[in-house]
Amino acid sequence: MSLYKLGKGLAGGLASNTPPITIRTAYNAGTDNLPFGYAVAFGGSSIQGAVMPEDSAAKIVGVVHQNHQTAKDYIAPEEDFAITQNGDVFVVAEGAVSPEDPVFVYTDAGTIGAGKFGTVAEGTNSIELSSCSWLDKTDEGGLAKLSVTIF
Repeated sequence: MSLYKLGKGLAGGLASNTPPITIRTAYNAGTDNLPFGYAVAFGGSSIQGAVMPEDSAAKIVGVVHQNHQTAKDYIAPEEDFAITQNGDVFVVAEGAVSPEDPVFVYTDAGTIGAGKFGTVAEGTNSIELSSCSWLDKTDEGGLAKLSVTIF
């Protein structure tokens, strides 16, 4: 089953038009493809650069934004793209989520997969995002609505 078209939204797409919404431009400064709906961190030689979070010291800058369905489900290295920093967005969650659960982003150093969101810390291989919150309940991993407040 694809995580990118489940009938309730698109990974990285806005889940609500309710302000405040902050979307800014960036470019993929890393060597990995950046999937829509995943978290990204500062990276590269410019403030516009974004990469997959490598470790718990990574500074999360937002969620890879998608405003329409495309032929591919990622941003390739050196491509420009948009990041959602504030707003309600569909993200890729690892496991079930519920509004009262904490929000974590997983890093390259862990076993879950860099940039995915979840509710359980993976030791030093995850980053807690205390300013973000789950907006609905899901019984399994996949798309979940997240209220994002990064900046």
